[in-house]
Amino acid sequence: MLNTVKENEIYLCADAVCRRSLADSDVCVIGRGFLTDALKATSEYLGENHAFCRTAGEAPSGCTKLWYVLDAEGPDVAGFDAALDLCVSQQLELTVIILLSNINSQSEIQKYAEMELIASHPALAEIREKLKSCCQSGGRVKAVFCDRLFCVISDPLGLREIADKAQNDHTITINQSDALTYTSALYLPDAVTAIYTVSKHGRVGNVYNATSFYLSRYELKSKVCSLLARDGVKLKLAEDNTALSYSALSNGKLKSLGFAPVCDFDDALRYTLTAYLDKFDVRSSFISDGYSGKLALLRGLLKDMLRELDRICRKHNIRYFLSGGSMLGATRHGGFIPWDDDVDVGMLREDFNRFKEIAPSELNEKYSYQSFTNQNGYHYFFDRITAKNTPLKNPTSIKPRATLRTRTRLSAR
Repeated sequence: MLNTVKENEIYLCADAVCRRSLADSDVCVIGRGFLTDALKATSEYLGENHAFCRTAGEAPSGCTKLWYVLDAEGPDVAGFDAALDLCVSQQLELTVIILLSNINSQSEIQKYAEMELIASHPALAEIREKLKSCCQSGGRVKAVFCDRLFCVISDPLGLREIADKAQNDHTITINQSDALTYTSALYLPDAVTAIYTVSKHGRVGNVYNATSFYLSRYELKSKVCSLLARDGVKLKLAEDNTALSYSALSNGKLKSLGFAPVCDFDDALRYTLTAYLDKFDVRSSFISDGYSGKLALLRGLLKDMLRELDRICRKHNIRYFLSGGSMLGATRHGGFIPWDDDVDVGMLREDFNRFKEIAPSELNEKYSYQSFTNQNGYHYFFDRITAKNTPLKNPTSIKPRATLRTRTRLSAR
């Protein structure tokens, strides 16, 4: 499961970079660690010819841009200085990627109106001075301060501990201080997207804060509980001393460049929890009969299915388009029609015939392909991709819906 979640994270990275036309060339990435690994995997997925090395001295000639990954706590000072010197001497555009994931809790990272990072940690002050000095020397440098990165192998939010508690005790404990503890965090695919965004559209001499979500500890635990409620997990109240804790970045400046998270927090949470849970399955257990207020969760599953269809179509160069209510929802509502519970996809006949032949064997094992040509008793004239292990109770549905121009439909069964 770990590898599957990692692959999904890289797909989200590459998909966002491709859709937003952020792909770049002649870039040399300097650094090590899981973010560098993600940048490399994304570059390979997109077919980019980026160079990756550990030090500035290994940078190949011919590159026009440098991306330098720097951990704010315990930085490689000599390596950072070498990258800044190379930027000035070779007149290369340098994007410095500064990781805040390991900044200790005593360092207050605050949100200010000018949307700049203000922190008490001495390493950050030193880094900012070096960036300023490089600019004053003619260096074409810009920076991205990356918030606490969470993904399958980085857990600054403590999701693994919450998941273990839920699986072992079927409880998630909340207290008063959880409601007063506010934080922000950066999902790995958003970090990669932010780096590409700043490299392509950011202004030299500027610092940008990259963060995805902002929520209280109480909201985080409640969201996890809502995903696991059908498995008997309950919230448990406990008393403690209350103290307001605020530690968050503002990404308004980055948003001005067109940045937006690649998915909402609920999806990012589910994707990450999938790797931490071995007794519960948040991919299929959160759909309840008749929805019972779970429509938003159902739509999370539908978006997963649409991404799977998109992956297959991109791989085999098959054209498709939203149709019916899905097209109307995307245009009028920027997403789903408020009452819609499926996704309508159309294809031209030539593309549909190819998709119909390829999809059954290409689909992720979580899904099945339904058609009157491969399933006895299937009475719809359009084909469907359905999620396995999700219940359908609709015994009176014997007539197809109005889908005259729809050749493929995604739905939950």
